[in-house]
Amino acid sequence: MPADTPPTEAADTSPAPAAPAPPPEPVRIGLEDPRAPGRVIGTVALTGAAVCASSTRRRSWGDGLHHVLDAYTGLPVQDVLATWTVSTACAEADGLATALFTTSPNELARAGFRYDFALLRTDGSA
Repeated sequence: MPADTPPTEAADTSPAPAAPAPPPEPVRIGLEDPRAPGRVIGTVALTGAAVCASSTRRRSWGDGLHHVLDAYTGLPVQDVLATWTVSTACAEADGLATALFTTSPNELARAGFRYDFALLRTDGSA
């Protein structure tokens, strides 16, 4: 190629950018009633988040004896039956579900956690 001939530009053969994918459809998760296994008492629709639950009914070994203990008394928590939390990280949702047995939702929010939750007390209130 002579020195005075400008170089030719190569044609851009890269594929055109793809259109953004549509957002995923939410996944509906049933919240099991700890008083009646298999019965759903609520649902949550998730997209890009995790839901975790904790209940005193799954790991128990007698009336009022279960795996969630109050660190101050050493006794099983008596006023909360089950919790469900939704957070962007599964491990965080899991920890928060357990924390709600002994820590108020407002206190966890003041600590900087951003999450949604449902809490079922032993008296049936939510």
